[in-house]
Order: sequence, then structure tokens, then C-alpha cells
Amino acid sequence: MMKRRKTKKWIPGRIAPQVAMVVIVLGGATLRNLSSDGLQIPTIFPELQGLCPIGAVQTISRIFTDPAHVFTTARLNIWVLSGVVAVSLVLGAAFCGRLCPLGSIQEWVGMIGRRVLGKRYNALGTGRIDRVSAYLRFVMIGVVFAAVAGWIAFDLELVNPSIAFAHAWTATVPITAALALAIILAGSFFVERPWCRWLCPYGAIQGTIARLSPWTIRRDEKLCISCGKCDRSCPMAVRIATRPAVRDDRCNRCTVCVAACPVEGALEFSARFGKNRVRSGVVVSIAAVVLFAAPAATVGTIGLLTRQESETRQTEEFSPDSVSPMMTVRDLSSAAGIAEEQLLEIIGLPAEFDTETVLFDIEDKPGFEHVTVGYVREAVGEFLAR
Repeated sequence: MMKRRKTKKWIPGRIAPQVAMVVIVLGGATLRNLSSDGLQIPTIFPELQGLCPIGAVQTISRIFTDPAHVFTTARLNIWVLSGVVAVSLVLGAAFCGRLCPLGSIQEWVGMIGRRVLGKRYNALGTGRIDRVSAYLRFVMIGVVFAAVAGWIAFDLELVNPSIAFAHAWTATVPITAALALAIILAGSFFVERPWCRWLCPYGAIQGTIARLSPWTIRRDEKLCISCGKCDRSCPMAVRIATRPAVRDDRCNRCTVCVAACPVEGALEFSARFGKNRVRSGVVVSIAAVVLFAAPAATVGTIGLLTRQESETRQTEEFSPDSVSPMMTVRDLSSAAGIAEEQLLEIIGLPAEFDTETVLFDIEDKPGFEHVTVGYVREAVGEFLAR
């Protein structure tokens, strides 16, 4: 007798991490914007720049074009990137389906479109045009790399929808970026995740890495009744019903197809069919969050221990070489014995700059790209040597 699947185990598993990531990104950006307006508000949330699809691919490009800059400054981006790669290697592109803020907001707009349009929703998301358009994501990778390498003169911030999404309420967002975000969200009303499917360079990289992942959607041909519900339910128009395992680089491991399958065991998220199966979408989400957060959390813990250790050495002579990327401007002021106002002037920051900012975060702020940790060490060293 055919055993029907319980869909409740799969559907709610993505909602909590999606909402959490959106809150973290918007909360971090909001607090920093308010602080920059003169209100000294502690930055409780990190502004995870590494989540930006274009920004992340820029970081990857710099690993090849300027590795010394990327690794010596210990930017948070590299650790966020490491977490995303870890998720992709183990679970596939689960970051896209469960953690990406820009992907989530498209999906939520799509929920409205699906209710309004019914069966007409996502009608453009199938067929040859859809499959060919997916290659634009790899073209975008080439454009980003060329811009970072200096082969073309193009400011990527002008078309970056993530920047507009995180900073939509500020005057610093280019109107073209805001327009790009508006077009993407408008498109999401008619087609599932248009940015993810046709343009996102980060998703293309994750999808390529995901081909190495042992965990994917697998179909048991003996239990499958060939109803086609998995194909029809897939938001990314991935073909599932005729394949033993999904290896399409656009599969974001949302597991909507698993929830749609009416037969228990016919479609599973597993490393090897029949063994090591995941029986709940919540488990996939928890695993994705742990893998994503592990690199940054590890580095943060090491940085905290380093800071605590340095505080116990107040009697020792300060050395610019001991400046840690995990220090805040205020920490550096205390360690170096330099007044905060004077320290801001030394490293070329405005007097109203938030001194609770971590040093490796400074260069991610518009206009301060040159203020790297190495630059801070050199400037403070020259001042103390006078």
C-alpha cells in the first residue's frame, strides 16, 4: 500500500532562517546608518557584506587578482564566503534556498504573485528560453571578474540590487541600483526568483560547487508513480521526474519537490538513497546555518580570546604589529594610549565616526576602502615614532 508523505515536515523548515537572515542584514545596515547620522548606537548586528551576491563574487575575484589584500586584512567577507562554500560542498546550494536575503525577498513577493495569478504564475520559467537564460549567470561572473581586474571600467555598485535592498532608505544608494532592485521584485511577481534563475553570479558558483555535494534530491524509480508533481512544483523549473538524482546547478535544495511528492520514500534528500536520509526540512536548515556560521564564529571566538589576552598585557609596550583586525577603534585607542578624536584624525576618519566599528569593517564602508588594517598599523606606527 502506498504511504502518503507528510508535507508539514518539509514546508516550514526554511521560514525561520530566511526571516532571521533578513533581520540580521537589515538590522545591521539600519544601526550603522543611524550611527553614521550622529547617533551613537551599538552595532548589535553585523552587516554581512559577504552575503551580497555581487560583493561575494568580487571577493572571489580578488583572491585571484590581489590575494595579499584579501587575506592580510582578514576581512569578514572571506569568512562569510568560506561558510557559503562549506554549505555548498556538503548540502549543495542550500544557502540560496534557505539563507540568502535577496532570494528570500523575491520568494515572498512571488507568494503574492502566485495567489493573484494562479496557474499563470511562473509561466515564463519553463522551456528553452529559461534554460538558455540561465547561462547569463556565468556571463555575470565574467563581468564582475573583469571589473575587479581592471579590464573594464564599470562601477558594479550602480547595478547591485543587494546594496539597494540593505540601504534603500539612505541617500547613498545609486538610483540605478534601486531601479535594478525594483525590476527584480516586479519580475518576482510573475516568475519565481528571476535574479537567482537568470542573473545571480553567486548562485552560479554555488550551483557549480554543489555538483560535488554528496547530498541532493534523489528519486526511487521503484516507488515513483510518475505523477510529475515534483517537476510542476519546482520553483526553479529543474527536471526531477526522470532523473535518479538532481545535479542541476540551479537546484537550491528548497525541497519543495520533496514536499509535493505524494509517495513517502519516492523522493528524498539524501547522501545515498535508502541511507542517510533527511526526514525534515528543519534538519536541512539547521545544518545549513551551522555550516554557514562556523568559519566566522570560529574566527570571532579566536579574535575575542586575542582581545582578552591583549587586555591582560596593559603593562607591556604597545606595538603597531599587535593591532588585531578584531579590535574596534575604541580598543585601539585604549591599547595605543591615543585619544579617540586624535586616533580618528590619524587614520583619516571623520570625528563622528562610530568608534565601536571593528577595524576590518572600516574598508567596507563607502569612501573608506583605503583604510585597511595594514593602513591603520602603518599610520599609528608613524605617529608613535615621531
